[in-house]
Amino acid sequence: MSSEENNLKYLAEIEARKLAQRGLKEGQNFLQGILSSLEDTFIVVFDKEGLINFVWGPTSLEERYGIKFQDYMGKETADFLRSIPNEEKLRIINDVFDTLTPVRMEFSMTMPNGMIWVDISVSPLVDNEEGILAVIVAARDITKRKKTEQELIESEQRYRAQFEEAFDAIFIAEPETGIIVDCNKAATELLGKDKSDIIGQHQKTMNSPETIKGGFSEGFVKHRREKKGSVIEARVITKNGDLKDVSITSSLIKIKGTTLMQGIFRDITDRKKA
Repeated sequence: MSSEENNLKYLAEIEARKLAQRGLKEGQNFLQGILSSLEDTFIVVFDKEGLINFVWGPTSLEERYGIKFQDYMGKETADFLRSIPNEEKLRIINDVFDTLTPVRMEFSMTMPNGMIWVDISVSPLVDNEEGILAVIVAARDITKRKKTEQELIESEQRYRAQFEEAFDAIFIAEPETGIIVDCNKAATELLGKDKSDIIGQHQKTMNSPETIKGGFSEGFVKHRREKKGSVIEARVITKNGDLKDVSITSSLIKIKGTTLMQGIFRDITDRKKA
Protein backbone atom coordinates (compact mmCIF):
# COMPACT_ATOMS: atom_id res chain seq x y z
CA MET A 1 0.00 0.00 0.00
CA SER A 2 1.38 3.43 -0.93
CA SER A 3 1.99 6.19 1.63
CA GLU A 4 -0.95 8.11 0.15
CA GLU A 5 -3.26 5.13 0.61
CA ASN A 6 -1.97 4.67 4.17
CA ASN A 7 -2.80 8.31 4.93
CA LEU A 8 -6.27 7.98 3.44
CA LYS A 9 -6.90 4.79 5.35
CA TYR A 10 -5.77 6.50 8.56
CA LEU A 11 -8.12 9.42 7.90
CA ALA A 12 -10.95 6.99 7.23
CA GLU A 13 -10.38 5.26 10.56
CA ILE A 14 -10.31 8.61 12.39
CA GLU A 15 -13.54 9.70 10.73
CA ALA A 16 -15.14 6.36 11.57
CA ARG A 17 -14.35 7.00 15.24
CA LYS A 18 -15.95 10.44 14.97
CA LEU A 19 -19.04 8.92 13.38
CA ALA A 20 -19.38 6.41 16.19
CA GLN A 21 -19.06 9.15 18.82
CA ARG A 22 -21.70 11.27 17.08
CA GLY A 23 -24.11 8.38 16.84
CA LEU A 24 -23.27 7.97 13.12
CA LYS A 25 -25.39 10.98 12.23
CA GLU A 26 -22.73 13.31 10.83
CA GLY A 27 -19.77 13.25 8.49
CA GLN A 28 -20.88 10.43 6.19
CA ASN A 29 -20.24 12.46 3.04
CA PHE A 30 -16.68 13.11 4.16
CA LEU A 31 -16.10 9.41 4.89
CA GLN A 32 -17.64 8.43 1.56
CA GLY A 33 -15.24 10.76 -0.21
CA ILE A 34 -12.26 9.18 1.50
CA LEU A 35 -13.38 5.64 0.84
CA SER A 36 -14.08 6.38 -2.82
CA SER A 37 -10.33 7.07 -3.10
CA LEU A 38 -9.56 3.71 -1.50
CA GLU A 39 -10.86 1.34 -4.13
CA ASP A 40 -10.06 -1.81 -2.16
CA THR A 41 -10.91 -0.73 1.41
CA PHE A 42 -14.11 -0.74 3.44
CA ILE A 43 -14.90 0.27 7.03
CA VAL A 44 -17.08 -1.58 9.53
CA VAL A 45 -17.98 -0.28 13.02
CA PHE A 46 -19.66 -2.61 15.51
CA ASP A 47 -20.78 -1.92 19.06
CA LYS A 48 -19.78 -3.75 22.22
CA GLU A 49 -22.64 -6.20 21.71
CA GLY A 50 -21.09 -7.23 18.41
CA LEU A 51 -23.73 -5.65 16.18
CA ILE A 52 -22.77 -3.66 13.11
CA ASN A 53 -23.94 -0.08 13.45
CA PHE A 54 -21.99 1.37 10.56
CA VAL A 55 -20.51 -0.05 7.36
CA TRP A 56 -19.20 1.80 4.35
CA GLY A 57 -17.23 0.99 1.21
CA PRO A 58 -16.91 2.01 -2.45
CA THR A 59 -19.52 0.79 -4.91
CA SER A 60 -16.76 -0.96 -6.88
CA LEU A 61 -16.40 -3.43 -4.00
CA GLU A 62 -20.16 -3.94 -3.77
CA GLU A 63 -20.20 -4.90 -7.45
CA ARG A 64 -17.17 -7.15 -7.05
CA TYR A 65 -18.58 -8.96 -4.02
CA GLY A 66 -22.21 -9.04 -5.12
CA ILE A 67 -23.44 -7.32 -1.94
CA LYS A 68 -24.81 -4.06 -0.58
CA PHE A 69 -22.87 -2.86 2.45
CA GLN A 70 -25.94 -1.23 3.96
CA ASP A 71 -27.64 -4.66 4.06
CA TYR A 72 -25.26 -5.57 6.89
CA MET A 73 -26.45 -2.78 9.18
CA GLY A 74 -27.69 -4.22 12.48
CA LYS A 75 -26.26 -7.67 11.78
CA GLU A 76 -23.62 -9.48 13.77
CA THR A 77 -19.99 -8.89 12.90
CA ALA A 78 -19.68 -12.62 12.31
CA ASP A 79 -21.44 -12.00 8.98
CA PHE A 80 -18.19 -10.41 7.86
CA LEU A 81 -16.08 -13.23 9.29
CA ARG A 82 -17.87 -16.23 7.86
CA SER A 83 -14.85 -18.32 6.93
CA ILE A 84 -13.20 -18.12 10.36
CA PRO A 85 -14.12 -20.70 13.04
CA ASN A 86 -16.43 -19.34 15.74
CA GLU A 87 -13.78 -19.62 18.44
CA GLU A 88 -11.41 -17.55 16.31
CA LYS A 89 -14.07 -14.88 15.77
CA LEU A 90 -14.64 -14.68 19.49
CA ARG A 91 -10.92 -14.50 20.17
CA ILE A 92 -10.48 -11.58 17.79
CA ILE A 93 -13.38 -9.63 19.30
CA ASN A 94 -12.62 -10.52 22.91
CA ASP A 95 -8.93 -9.63 22.56
CA VAL A 96 -9.84 -6.13 21.43
CA PHE A 97 -12.47 -5.67 24.13
CA ASP A 98 -10.33 -7.16 26.91
CA THR A 99 -6.95 -5.66 26.11
CA LEU A 100 -8.05 -2.51 24.20
CA THR A 101 -5.16 -3.35 21.90
CA PRO A 102 -5.47 -2.97 18.11
CA VAL A 103 -5.20 -6.19 16.10
CA ARG A 104 -4.04 -6.68 12.52
CA MET A 105 -4.29 -9.88 10.50
CA GLU A 106 -5.10 -11.45 7.16
CA PHE A 107 -7.89 -13.95 6.54
CA SER A 108 -10.35 -15.13 3.92
CA MET A 109 -14.03 -14.22 3.72
CA THR A 110 -16.87 -15.70 1.72
CA MET A 111 -18.91 -13.30 -0.37
CA PRO A 112 -21.81 -14.10 -2.76
CA ASN A 113 -19.43 -13.79 -5.73
CA GLY A 114 -16.73 -15.96 -4.19
CA MET A 115 -13.97 -16.04 -1.61
CA ILE A 116 -11.80 -12.98 -0.99
CA TRP A 117 -8.73 -12.25 1.14
CA VAL A 118 -8.57 -9.14 3.33
CA ASP A 119 -5.96 -7.41 5.44
CA ILE A 120 -7.81 -5.98 8.43
CA SER A 121 -6.93 -3.70 11.31
CA VAL A 122 -9.25 -3.87 14.32
CA SER A 123 -9.16 -0.89 16.71
CA PRO A 124 -11.19 -0.14 19.87
CA LEU A 125 -13.04 3.16 20.24
CA VAL A 126 -12.73 4.11 23.93
CA ASP A 127 -14.32 6.93 25.94
CA ASN A 128 -12.57 7.94 29.15
CA GLU A 129 -15.84 7.93 31.10
CA GLU A 130 -17.91 5.24 29.40
CA GLY A 131 -15.13 2.84 28.49
CA ILE A 132 -15.16 1.00 25.20
CA LEU A 133 -17.87 2.23 22.84
CA ALA A 134 -17.26 0.30 19.66
CA VAL A 135 -14.71 -1.54 17.55
CA ILE A 136 -13.65 -0.25 14.15
CA VAL A 137 -12.57 -2.62 11.41
CA ALA A 138 -10.72 -1.27 8.36
CA ALA A 139 -10.46 -4.02 5.73
CA ARG A 140 -8.39 -3.91 2.56
CA ASP A 141 -8.98 -6.43 -0.22
CA ILE A 142 -5.70 -8.26 -0.95
CA THR A 143 -7.17 -11.03 -3.13
CA LYS A 144 -5.07 -10.02 -6.14
CA ARG A 145 -1.90 -10.04 -4.07
CA LYS A 146 -2.71 -13.44 -2.60
CA LYS A 147 -3.42 -14.82 -6.06
CA THR A 148 -0.09 -13.49 -7.32
CA GLU A 149 1.72 -14.99 -4.32
CA GLN A 150 0.10 -18.37 -4.98
CA GLU A 151 1.02 -18.21 -8.66
CA LEU A 152 4.63 -17.45 -7.70
CA ILE A 153 4.69 -20.40 -5.31
CA GLU A 154 3.30 -22.72 -7.97
CA SER A 155 5.76 -21.34 -10.52
CA GLU A 156 8.66 -21.95 -8.14
CA GLN A 157 7.42 -25.48 -7.47
CA ARG A 158 7.25 -26.20 -11.22
CA TYR A 159 10.72 -24.75 -11.73
CA ARG A 160 12.11 -26.81 -8.85
CA ALA A 161 10.59 -30.01 -10.25
CA GLN A 162 11.99 -29.32 -13.73
CA PHE A 163 15.34 -28.31 -12.21
CA GLU A 164 15.72 -31.50 -10.19
CA GLU A 165 14.47 -33.84 -12.93
CA ALA A 166 16.60 -32.39 -15.74
CA PHE A 167 18.89 -34.89 -17.50
CA ASP A 168 21.70 -32.33 -17.78
CA ALA A 169 23.68 -31.14 -14.79
CA ILE A 170 22.70 -27.63 -13.65
CA PHE A 171 24.83 -25.45 -11.40
CA ILE A 172 23.75 -22.03 -10.08
CA ALA A 173 26.44 -19.66 -8.84
CA GLU A 174 26.89 -16.08 -7.75
CA PRO A 175 28.32 -14.17 -10.75
CA GLU A 176 30.59 -11.95 -8.65
CA THR A 177 32.02 -14.51 -6.24
CA GLY A 178 31.74 -17.74 -8.22
CA ILE A 179 30.27 -19.52 -5.19
CA ILE A 180 27.87 -22.34 -6.10
CA VAL A 181 24.51 -21.82 -4.38
CA ASP A 182 22.48 -24.68 -5.87
CA CYS A 183 22.70 -27.70 -8.14
CA ASN A 184 20.44 -30.54 -9.27
CA LYS A 185 20.64 -34.31 -8.98
CA ALA A 186 22.33 -34.69 -12.38
CA ALA A 187 25.07 -32.34 -11.18
CA THR A 188 25.83 -34.62 -8.22
CA GLU A 189 25.98 -37.59 -10.58
CA LEU A 190 28.30 -35.76 -12.98
CA LEU A 191 30.82 -34.96 -10.23
CA GLY A 192 30.19 -38.04 -8.10
CA LYS A 193 29.64 -35.80 -5.07
CA ASP A 194 26.84 -35.15 -2.61
CA LYS A 195 25.00 -31.85 -2.98
CA SER A 196 26.36 -30.75 0.40
CA ASP A 197 29.89 -31.14 -0.99
CA ILE A 198 29.12 -28.92 -3.99
CA ILE A 199 26.99 -26.07 -2.63
CA GLY A 200 29.10 -23.40 -0.96
CA GLN A 201 32.21 -24.28 -2.97
CA HIS A 202 33.85 -22.06 -5.58
CA GLN A 203 33.12 -22.99 -9.19
CA LYS A 204 36.85 -23.32 -9.92
CA THR A 205 37.01 -26.42 -7.68
CA MET A 206 35.23 -28.49 -10.32
CA ASN A 207 37.33 -27.32 -13.29
CA SER A 208 40.68 -28.62 -14.51
CA PRO A 209 43.56 -26.50 -13.12
CA GLU A 210 44.89 -25.37 -16.50
CA THR A 211 41.66 -23.48 -17.20
CA ILE A 212 41.84 -21.36 -14.01
CA LYS A 213 42.92 -17.77 -14.52
CA GLY A 214 42.44 -14.92 -12.07
CA GLY A 215 40.63 -17.21 -9.62
CA PHE A 216 37.89 -18.27 -12.07
CA SER A 217 37.64 -20.79 -14.89
CA GLU A 218 37.96 -19.32 -18.37
CA GLY A 219 34.48 -20.51 -19.29
CA PHE A 220 32.91 -18.84 -16.24
CA VAL A 221 34.58 -15.52 -17.04
CA LYS A 222 33.45 -15.72 -20.67
CA HIS A 223 29.87 -16.54 -19.79
CA ARG A 224 29.76 -13.82 -17.14
CA ARG A 225 31.00 -11.28 -19.67
CA GLU A 226 28.50 -12.32 -22.35
CA LYS A 227 25.58 -12.57 -19.88
CA LYS A 228 23.89 -15.00 -22.25
CA GLY A 229 26.83 -17.21 -23.03
CA SER A 230 27.36 -19.29 -26.12
CA VAL A 231 28.01 -23.03 -25.86
CA ILE A 232 31.58 -23.80 -24.87
CA GLU A 233 33.42 -27.04 -24.13
CA ALA A 234 35.41 -27.64 -20.97
CA ARG A 235 36.49 -30.32 -18.55
CA VAL A 236 35.30 -30.94 -15.00
CA ILE A 237 36.97 -32.95 -12.25
CA THR A 238 35.00 -35.64 -10.45
CA LYS A 239 35.38 -36.63 -6.81
CA ASN A 240 37.72 -39.44 -7.87
CA GLY A 241 39.91 -37.06 -9.88
CA ASP A 242 38.65 -38.19 -13.28
CA LEU A 243 38.20 -35.62 -16.02
CA LYS A 244 34.93 -35.44 -17.93
CA ASP A 245 34.31 -33.46 -21.09
CA VAL A 246 31.24 -31.23 -20.97
CA SER A 247 29.50 -28.66 -23.10
CA ILE A 248 28.29 -25.69 -21.09
CA THR A 249 25.47 -23.27 -21.79
CA SER A 250 25.21 -20.42 -19.33
CA SER A 251 22.86 -17.49 -18.71
CA LEU A 252 22.08 -14.93 -16.03
CA ILE A 253 18.79 -15.54 -14.23
CA LYS A 254 16.90 -13.81 -11.43
CA ILE A 255 15.64 -15.72 -8.40
CA LYS A 256 13.71 -13.72 -5.80
CA GLY A 257 15.27 -10.52 -7.11
CA THR A 258 18.85 -11.81 -6.99
CA THR A 259 20.87 -12.15 -10.20
CA LEU A 260 22.60 -15.53 -10.46
CA MET A 261 24.45 -17.47 -13.15
CA GLN A 262 22.97 -20.76 -14.31
CA GLY A 263 25.20 -23.21 -16.11
CA ILE A 264 23.84 -26.28 -17.89
CA PHE A 265 26.52 -28.96 -18.23
CA ARG A 266 26.08 -31.81 -20.73
CA ASP A 267 28.42 -34.79 -20.43
CA ILE A 268 30.06 -35.34 -23.86
CA THR A 269 32.86 -37.60 -22.66
CA ASP A 270 31.74 -40.58 -24.75
CA ARG A 271 31.27 -38.41 -27.80
CA LYS A 272 34.76 -36.94 -27.44
CA LYS A 273 36.27 -40.42 -27.08
CA ALA A 274 34.48 -41.56 -30.21
